[in-house]
Amino acid sequence: MELRHLTYFMKLAEELHYGKASEKLFIAQPALSRQIKELENELDVVLFDRNKRKVVLTAAGMYLYKQSSNLFSQLTETKRELKRIHNGEVGLLRIGYVATAMYSVLPESLSTLKNEREDLQLRIAEMTTLGQVQAVKNGTIDVGFVRCPLNDQSVKKHIVLRESFTLVMPANHPLANAVGKDLSVLKNEPFVFFPRTANTGYFDQTISLCYQAGFSPNIQYEGTGSNILVQMVASGLGITILPSSIAGTKDERVKCIELDFTNEKAELAMIYDEKRLPEELRRMVLNAAGI
Repeated sequence: MELRHLTYFMKLAEELHYGKASEKLFIAQPALSRQIKELENELDVVLFDRNKRKVVLTAAGMYLYKQSSNLFSQLTETKRELKRIHNGEVGLLRIGYVATAMYSVLPESLSTLKNEREDLQLRIAEMTTLGQVQAVKNGTIDVGFVRCPLNDQSVKKHIVLRESFTLVMPANHPLANAVGKDLSVLKNEPFVFFPRTANTGYFDQTISLCYQAGFSPNIQYEGTGSNILVQMVASGLGITILPSSIAGTKDERVKCIELDFTNEKAELAMIYDEKRLPEELRRMVLNAAGI
């Protein structure tokens, strides 16, 4: 059995029409029929039931289609891995992350990865959630640590952390000791936030904390990334709301007040493409993230 036989079989199994399959394979219909017959003779099974009206897979044909699909997926991954080896990228794991991940689960995960495989090279870059989703999909990073909600179903997602939100304000702000469980005292204060286009679901979830307190935040400045927002707060440009892990910045110019009275939780998720991430690396990453 040759690979071309399976290629012809797969196309016919997908089209269930000799004419359409032969056109897409760029071969004559009699040639396709002959190749399928050769495959059936070699396997000593009937793969298709044929009549003048339709072509359908037999039970044997359905089994071969499933197995062949797995085979072609493995071949695709093998080609991709060979290219990475050729380019000197073997043993390389490319990771994207949002800033707050570096103050929570990411450092320990990186340490676990290096302890399990010392020769593993790590290439790490801070990126927005949207940027990571696109990078995972086009193969420029292998794994991402992003903020949820995330509705893109084309990437695999695992929640790795649920945490409360935290109000971040200048340490010398006159309301720093007056907030308590009532955010409404901030209704006239300037806010700094990330653009809604950076992560629509996460933006709406964060803003909802203000809506629940009866006001819409007065957003005067925007910045991309939690660290940038903290610097903007420290500079007196406004206040913001971030996941509680941001307290790991330990910047004395700001005060972090955990909003543990609300049911809203910030979720951090690990994402990857099941078809692109090699099985060994996938296992290592899931284990390192505690999944």
